[in-house]
Amino acid sequence: LCNDLYNFAKIYTDIKFSKSGDDKLDSLFNEIRVLNMSVANPFLLRVIYDCQKKNFAPYDSLIEIIKLCISYVLRRSICEIPTNSLNKTFATLVHEIKEADYLNSVKSFFINSLYSKKFPNDEEFTEAFVCKEIYKSRNKNYILERLENYDNKSPIVIENLTIEHIMPQSANLCADWKDNLGDKWKEVQDTYLHTIGNLTLTGYNTEMSDKPFMEKMDMKGGFKQTGLRLNEYIKEQNTWNEEKIKERAIKLSEIALKIWAYPQLTSK
Repeated sequence: LCNDLYNFAKIYTDIKFSKSGDDKLDSLFNEIRVLNMSVANPFLLRVIYDCQKKNFAPYDSLIEIIKLCISYVLRRSICEIPTNSLNKTFATLVHEIKEADYLNSVKSFFINSLYSKKFPNDEEFTEAFVCKEIYKSRNKNYILERLENYDNKSPIVIENLTIEHIMPQSANLCADWKDNLGDKWKEVQDTYLHTIGNLTLTGYNTEMSDKPFMEKMDMKGGFKQTGLRLNEYIKEQNTWNEEKIKERAIKLSEIALKIWAYPQLTSK
């Protein structure tokens, strides 16, 4: 009993403080902390123990299971599915594990869960992701950081950056912005202001302020000078309007589908 207590306590502190010594695991543990996913800890304790101490599943399967848990929580948040059932969901999932096919048993549970336990599929997630006011989400910095650093071997540290609204928040936009957005500029602003298509990162938030789009593009530290991947689409534009915001949102959603993936059953 004391040995079990020690092993699980060690795993818990690894999760809580991202101190396992394994870069991949610690990165995922940090995401778990940022997303406030402590509700998943009882399940993760079991999975990590089974994989590390009992060798029921290989290391890669452990990594994939943790990623799926993160995807599950993030997708549900974006799709605004209530969180009050998560503790029961993860408690139930523990009993669905089949040691002979560990990874697929977890995937199967997620795929077949319905209603309050639902794992939003790609279509549902994309539809919500492009429309949701991400800026009002407590996970906004995490989402933008993951989009920026996806598949990047030289990840950007975003602590010194702030979120920039490409189309400004000002209630009284300048004439240049109104021309870009068209006669229904107020409706466009109200609809898309805080959505992912209109958000990026910058170190020059104050300098950009409510400036016209092309001034934000060409100024010192503007979009043309940035090395951020989030700004690659923006740098190709000479105007910013509803069409551009929607198009960029779709492009970012395609990356989001890869970061927070839906489970796919595989052969053993």
